Amino acid sequence: MPNQVCTLDISHCNSREDIRKYVTTVFLNEAAGNGKGEQTSKYRYNVYKICEGKYVYLSRPAHLNKGFDFTVCVDDESFPAKPNRKGNITHSNKPSHYCILKDLQIKKAENEQKYKRLLNIINKIYAVQPINDDIPSFSTGYNVRMLLSIIEWLFIEQDITYWNYSGRKMLMDNINNIGE
Repeated sequence: MPNQVCTLDISHCNSREDIRKYVTTVFLNEAAGNGKGEQTSKYRYNVYKICEGKYVYLSRPAHLNKGFDFTVCVDDESFPAKPNRKGNITHSNKPSHYCILKDLQIKKAENEQKYKRLLNIINKIYAVQPINDDIPSFSTGYNVRMLLSIIEWLFIEQDITYWNYSGRKMLMDNINNIGE
Protein backbone atom coordinates (compact mmCIF):
# COMPACT_ATOMS: atom_id res chain seq x y z
CA MET A 1 0.00 0.00 0.00
CA PRO A 2 1.39 3.47 -0.78
CA ASN A 3 2.22 5.86 2.04
CA GLN A 4 -0.63 8.13 3.03
CA VAL A 5 0.59 11.70 3.67
CA CYS A 6 -1.48 13.77 6.10
CA THR A 7 -1.08 16.84 8.27
CA LEU A 8 -1.51 16.50 12.03
CA ASP A 9 -2.27 19.73 13.90
CA ILE A 10 -2.61 19.69 17.70
CA SER A 11 -2.89 23.46 18.17
CA HIS A 12 -6.48 23.08 19.43
CA CYS A 13 -5.42 20.70 22.24
CA ASN A 14 -5.04 22.19 25.72
CA SER A 15 -3.66 19.33 27.81
CA ARG A 16 -1.67 16.12 27.64
CA GLU A 17 -4.94 14.22 27.80
CA ASP A 18 -6.42 16.21 24.88
CA ILE A 19 -3.33 15.58 22.79
CA ARG A 20 -3.24 11.86 23.56
CA LYS A 21 -6.94 11.42 22.80
CA TYR A 22 -6.74 13.42 19.57
CA VAL A 23 -3.60 11.74 18.22
CA THR A 24 -4.76 8.22 19.07
CA THR A 25 -8.16 8.95 17.49
CA VAL A 26 -6.39 10.04 14.31
CA PHE A 27 -4.42 6.78 14.37
CA LEU A 28 -7.63 4.78 14.97
CA ASN A 29 -8.99 6.21 11.72
CA GLU A 30 -6.14 4.76 9.65
CA ALA A 31 -7.01 2.07 7.14
CA ALA A 32 -6.08 -1.43 8.23
CA GLY A 33 -3.23 -3.14 6.42
CA ASN A 34 -3.50 -6.46 4.59
CA GLY A 35 -0.19 -8.05 5.58
CA LYS A 36 3.51 -7.35 5.78
CA GLY A 37 5.78 -5.36 3.49
CA GLU A 38 3.87 -3.69 0.66
CA GLN A 39 0.59 -4.82 2.25
CA THR A 40 1.22 -2.72 5.38
CA SER A 41 -0.74 0.51 5.70
CA LYS A 42 1.84 3.28 6.11
CA TYR A 43 1.29 6.85 7.17
CA ARG A 44 3.29 10.03 7.25
CA TYR A 45 1.94 12.91 9.32
CA ASN A 46 3.57 16.28 8.67
CA VAL A 47 3.60 18.13 12.00
CA TYR A 48 5.93 21.12 11.51
CA LYS A 49 7.03 22.85 8.31
CA ILE A 50 10.71 23.83 8.47
CA CYS A 51 10.81 25.28 4.96
CA GLU A 52 9.32 24.47 1.57
CA GLY A 53 9.35 20.70 1.16
CA LYS A 54 11.03 20.00 4.50
CA TYR A 55 9.08 18.87 7.56
CA VAL A 56 9.25 17.34 10.98
CA TYR A 57 6.94 14.38 10.50
CA LEU A 58 5.65 11.25 12.19
CA SER A 59 6.05 7.87 10.56
CA ARG A 60 3.68 4.99 11.25
CA PRO A 61 3.83 2.18 11.96
CA ALA A 62 6.90 2.25 14.16
CA HIS A 63 9.03 -0.85 13.87
CA LEU A 64 9.63 -1.50 17.56
CA ASN A 65 6.41 -1.28 19.53
CA LYS A 66 3.83 -2.40 16.91
CA GLY A 67 0.97 -0.38 18.40
CA PHE A 68 0.07 3.27 18.58
CA ASP A 69 3.74 4.15 18.51
CA PHE A 70 5.33 6.35 15.88
CA THR A 71 8.75 7.67 15.03
CA VAL A 72 9.61 11.35 14.80
CA CYS A 73 11.54 12.08 11.60
CA VAL A 74 12.96 15.11 9.79
CA ASP A 75 13.35 15.50 6.05
CA ASP A 76 16.95 15.92 4.86
CA GLU A 77 18.52 15.73 8.35
CA SER A 78 21.03 13.25 9.70
CA PHE A 79 21.00 12.68 13.44
CA PRO A 80 23.67 10.64 15.23
CA ALA A 81 22.58 7.73 17.38
CA LYS A 82 24.24 6.91 20.68
CA PRO A 83 27.55 5.14 19.99
CA ASN A 84 27.26 1.36 20.15
CA ARG A 85 29.55 -0.87 22.23
CA LYS A 86 32.25 -0.69 19.56
CA GLY A 87 32.05 3.11 19.51
CA ASN A 88 30.42 3.22 16.07
CA ILE A 89 27.85 5.91 15.43
CA THR A 90 25.02 5.46 12.96
CA HIS A 91 22.96 8.29 11.51
CA SER A 92 19.30 8.48 10.63
CA ASN A 93 16.55 10.99 9.94
CA LYS A 94 15.04 9.97 13.31
CA PRO A 95 16.33 12.15 16.15
CA SER A 96 17.05 10.17 19.29
CA HIS A 97 16.87 11.43 22.86
CA TYR A 98 20.66 11.11 22.88
CA CYS A 99 21.22 13.55 19.99
CA ILE A 100 18.63 16.00 21.33
CA LEU A 101 20.30 16.04 24.76
CA LYS A 102 23.73 16.46 23.15
CA ASP A 103 22.45 19.40 21.11
CA LEU A 104 21.00 21.03 24.22
CA GLN A 105 24.35 20.58 25.98
CA ILE A 106 26.09 22.35 23.09
CA LYS A 107 23.60 25.21 23.23
CA LYS A 108 24.02 25.52 26.99
CA ALA A 109 27.81 25.68 26.58
CA GLU A 110 27.45 28.34 23.87
CA ASN A 111 25.34 30.74 25.91
CA GLU A 112 23.98 30.00 29.39
CA GLN A 113 21.51 32.93 29.37
CA LYS A 114 20.00 32.01 26.01
CA TYR A 115 19.85 28.38 27.14
CA LYS A 116 17.83 29.37 30.22
CA ARG A 117 15.32 31.09 27.93
CA LEU A 118 15.22 27.99 25.73
CA LEU A 119 14.71 25.77 28.77
CA ASN A 120 11.81 27.99 29.86
CA ILE A 121 10.17 27.40 26.45
CA ILE A 122 10.77 23.64 26.74
CA ASN A 123 9.11 23.72 30.16
CA LYS A 124 6.08 25.43 28.58
CA ILE A 125 5.93 22.74 25.88
CA TYR A 126 6.15 20.12 28.63
CA ALA A 127 3.25 21.76 30.48
CA VAL A 128 1.23 22.21 27.23
CA GLN A 129 1.20 25.98 27.64
CA PRO A 130 1.16 28.54 24.82
CA ILE A 131 4.53 29.95 23.81
CA ASN A 132 4.66 33.70 23.37
CA ASP A 133 8.36 34.02 24.15
CA ASP A 134 11.03 35.12 21.74
CA ILE A 135 12.86 31.99 20.71
CA PRO A 136 16.60 32.40 21.17
CA SER A 137 18.94 31.60 18.32
CA PHE A 138 22.24 29.76 18.60
CA SER A 139 25.15 29.53 16.19
CA THR A 140 25.70 25.85 17.02
CA GLY A 141 23.55 22.78 16.72
CA TYR A 142 20.17 22.23 15.15
CA ASN A 143 17.64 24.86 14.15
CA VAL A 144 15.90 25.83 17.41
CA ARG A 145 12.33 25.83 16.08
CA MET A 146 12.88 22.41 14.54
CA LEU A 147 14.40 21.20 17.82
CA LEU A 148 11.39 22.45 19.81
CA SER A 149 8.99 20.65 17.47
CA ILE A 150 11.01 17.44 17.80
CA ILE A 151 10.99 17.72 21.59
CA GLU A 152 7.23 18.35 21.61
CA TRP A 153 6.57 15.24 19.54
CA LEU A 154 8.99 13.10 21.55
CA PHE A 155 7.01 14.17 24.64
CA ILE A 156 3.78 13.13 22.90
CA GLU A 157 5.28 9.82 21.76
CA GLN A 158 6.27 9.05 25.35
CA ASP A 159 2.83 10.05 26.63
CA ILE A 160 1.19 7.59 24.26
CA THR A 161 3.66 4.76 24.79
CA TYR A 162 4.16 5.20 28.55
CA TRP A 163 0.90 6.88 29.62
CA ASN A 164 0.43 4.70 32.70
CA TYR A 165 4.01 5.31 33.77
CA SER A 166 5.88 8.59 33.61
CA GLY A 167 5.23 9.52 29.95
CA ARG A 168 6.94 12.76 28.94
CA LYS A 169 8.57 13.12 32.36
CA MET A 170 11.34 10.68 31.37
CA LEU A 171 12.70 12.99 28.68
CA MET A 172 12.07 16.15 30.71
CA ASP A 173 14.06 14.75 33.65
CA ASN A 174 16.99 14.15 31.29
CA ILE A 175 16.71 17.67 29.89
CA ASN A 176 16.65 19.15 33.40
CA ASN A 177 19.79 17.18 34.30
CA ILE A 178 21.91 18.58 31.46
CA GLY A 179 25.19 19.86 32.79
CA GLU A 180 24.75 18.45 36.30
